[in-house]
Amino acid sequence: MDWKGLSAEQVATNVLAHVRPGSIVLQHAAGGVGEDLSGTVDALPKIIKKLREDGVKLVTVPELLGIAP
Repeated sequence: MDWKGLSAEQVATNVLAHVRPGSIVLQHAAGGVGEDLSGTVDALPKIIKKLREDGVKLVTVPELLGIAP
């Protein structure tokens, strides 16, 4: 729901409340005309920091799915 122009706090809360082992977190990189994704961009450092503090290993999708590069 980050594409809805949510604040950084709302995006971080949504992501962190739903992360489970094997989760894939999808964040949008661009929006359409009039869409504001600054909340997503601003939330990323907080999300990454919290996940690392919780011992979550961040990997690429190919790594997660065991797909060779």
